Amino acid sequence: MLDFLLRYATVRNLVFAGVIAASVPFAVASARTAYGAYMKAVYPPVRASSAGDDDIRQLLEQREAEKILSQYRRVTGLIEDAKELGYNVDALRWKANEALRNNFPGRRPAAMQTLTELEMVIPRKKVQYIPINGPAPKDTMDEDDDAPPATAATTKTKAATDSVKKRPKSKPRRHS
Repeated sequence: MLDFLLRYATVRNLVFAGVIAASVPFAVASARTAYGAYMKAVYPPVRASSAGDDDIRQLLEQREAEKILSQYRRVTGLIEDAKELGYNVDALRWKANEALRNNFPGRRPAAMQTLTELEMVIPRKKVQYIPINGPAPKDTMDEDDDAPPATAATTKTKAATDSVKKRPKSKPRRHS
């Protein structure tokens, strides 16, 4: 081993190895540049953007900004209603304002998500829904009175499920 080092580890060979090691990063960078130039030459852009593209993009951006703004107005209206009911909604108002500040192209999806989540979290007045016809007295109800009125679709579904035989429940196996 020592004989090998003494024979091949000369100043000339060490300088040669150093030059090769130093040129590797340069070669990689120049290969990337050459490959990029080749790809541009072989596959040029399909077309340059036309003058109308900017107008369309600007119109789409304006519509997206208006969507966020209308969602913000709806959420702040709900927050005002909750405040009138006596709920403490200052933190929700602050979060809605932060979402409105994110109304620029890169952050619009996050702003919309925040406003949608806020709309679901805002406390609302409890409403009790009463059926239009009202429930029938308990002593005159039949078994089928609890079911909703039959329509053509539910009749077909019921007929299809009635025609399927129900399998008997299997007994649990006992391991001995």
